[in-house]
Amino acid sequence: MPRAMLPKNSEEQMGAIAALDLVVFVVVVAFVYASITQVLIPIFQDKPLFPFFRQRRLERELREAREREDEARLKKEIVDAQRRARDVNRPRPAKVVDHSTRSEL
Repeated sequence: MPRAMLPKNSEEQMGAIAALDLVVFVVVVAFVYASITQVLIPIFQDKPLFPFFRQRRLERELREAREREDEARLKKEIVDAQRRARDVNRPRPAKVVDHSTRSEL
């Protein structure tokens, strides 16, 4: 390794080691937390493993169902609007006035 890449003194070495130790500590804590919340607790509660991912899947299914519902509602509104437009454009028969029942003055 070239000499320029090596830390110049022991303080820099200690700082680099401390930062690396901090990263390792955070990764280990995250792994332990995930193991407890996603595996151990569900096992003891007789629930499916990895509830975080299951919840995401259920949320996605709910979102898709709502989108299908909105799409069906919009299609119905389109059909209703087309029907109303067709009815407006349809010529209506003229009203026939029956003058025979009218009394003359």
